[in-house]
Amino acid sequence: STLPYDLVGLLNYVYSKDKSFNELISLLKNSQIKFDGVDGKFFFRNNMIERELDILKIQNGKATKITIREN
Repeated sequence: STLPYDLVGLLNYVYSKDKSFNELISLLKNSQIKFDGVDGKFFFRNNMIERELDILKIQNGKATKITIREN
């Protein structure tokens, strides 16, 4: 359900950077470029959205990223 929010963020990025259509296509074909989404980073690979999801804690209507510590 967060994909529409991520899409709006991506469109805002493209618009604010004044990217052309061809630049947008190149941007989306580069899986090394990752975008910040509502619940983690996302990128495109083989015309599919891949995600690196964060673990979020929801409390009092606010989402906070949980940091996992390794021993």
